[in-house]
Amino acid sequence: GVIEKHMSLTMIARMIFLGASASMAVPMITTSRETIMAAFLAFEVIVGIFWPAIGTLRSIYVPEDQRATITNLFRVPLNFIVCIVLYYQGGMSVSNVFSFCTLFHFGAAVSAFLLHQAVHHQTTKDPEQ
Repeated sequence: GVIEKHMSLTMIARMIFLGASASMAVPMITTSRETIMAAFLAFEVIVGIFWPAIGTLRSIYVPEDQRATITNLFRVPLNFIVCIVLYYQGGMSVSNVFSFCTLFHFGAAVSAFLLHQAVHHQTTKDPEQ
């Protein structure tokens, strides 16, 4: 696409996750309803960019014959996290919820950075080796 001419998909993924992390941090920083609303709108735009980007990355890096299995394996820890959050639903403050969201999105950004580094390292290897 047009954006891919200037940035790699792994770079776009990093920007998506950093933007999501930043938008989830806003309610911890301010009580301004307008600012929080703007952050949530930005998050919704980021989610809209996320799905096509992650689908494209998945088609590049996960072999098609193994895609369903690998995707389902990643759902197990995700569902575990959801169960833990639901178990503690009433016991966590709103600030803690947004802290966890911020940290998980930042962790995803770090993972996207590591993917970018691995791909860049693999493409710059000497073909003689």
